[in-house]
Amino acid sequence: AIEESALDKRMAAVGPDDLAMLIYTSGTTGVPKGAMCLHRGIERVGKSVISAYPELSELGEMRYVSYLPLCHAAEQSFTNFLGLRFGGEFSFCSDIKKIKDVLLDVRPHLFFAVPRVWEKFEAAVRAKAAVNTGLKKKIGKWALGKELAAAKQMMETGKEDTSFGRRLANTLLISKIQGALGLDQMIAAGSGAAPISRSTLEFFASMGIVIHEGFGMTETTGIATANPLNRPRFGTVGVALDGIEVRIAEDGEILLRGEHMVPRLPVHARGDRRAVHRRRVASDRRPGRAGRRRLPEHHRAQEGPDHHGRRQERRARRDGGLHAGHPRRRAGGGRRGPAALPVRHRH
Repeated sequence: AIEESALDKRMAAVGPDDLAMLIYTSGTTGVPKGAMCLHRGIERVGKSVISAYPELSELGEMRYVSYLPLCHAAEQSFTNFLGLRFGGEFSFCSDIKKIKDVLLDVRPHLFFAVPRVWEKFEAAVRAKAAVNTGLKKKIGKWALGKELAAAKQMMETGKEDTSFGRRLANTLLISKIQGALGLDQMIAAGSGAAPISRSTLEFFASMGIVIHEGFGMTETTGIATANPLNRPRFGTVGVALDGIEVRIAEDGEILLRGEHMVPRLPVHARGDRRAVHRRRVASDRRPGRAGRRRLPEHHRAQEGPDHHGRRQERRARRDGGLHAGHPRRRAGGGRRGPAALPVRHRH
């Protein structure tokens, strides 16, 4: 175990512009590039979410279920970035197939899911409701319609429906559905990483579970925009969090600026990347064919199934019969068997 004095010393040595973590996104291509999340950005995300959802900070001990991969910026944001700010109880579910059991046990105040997870919950609830008939089916339809109307009223006007009809609907059905899902004590539900259908949003709103869509990327240290609590606009990702500036370019690209943003790749790193690119180009050049570059394997595959074969035939005629399927002579003597690709000359 680390002594507290040593831990305090290490914490004191960390500055806001120091690197906190490297996240290699699924969109990384070419030379691997890690997004550099700084302590400043993580701190800013926590402050911005508290500003947008002060109700969460008033809980004292927030409960949250972490089940998405922590290599993803979204789960890092909710589990670690917000955890450092809010504190509370964070439960881990290692198998997404067991998420329902964990939710029933934890009953979280905050729950974030990608659209596919919400859709699976929807399918399960609809399957159970499909067996209802007669009076039970009519009561269910009325109660869900009543709660959906109340949710829309809250989203449009900010006024909560406190009518007897809504309270009755909650007693007869809504509270029971929420309890069966383990979401009866939830304050905020979130969705992101992909668009979610309006029908799914309205389905959960009819059960008293209002889902708030947001937008963010690894490059924004997880979260950049969010909908206001209990007043989201379905089909939108809300407004920019405190400290984030958003502008739409003429070509439609979303431009963001603020402390949330990860820094650019260092100049020396960009230089290394270009140098590697130059070395790769040089290694692909053949003697006597200066300035010409062989296409990468994945590009050749897109040219058609016979293109590579025709290329080999042309090279065979040009090289006097040396082609795949014929023995080749190495520069240092000896023979080489058939090969699928031409031999690269070494200098």
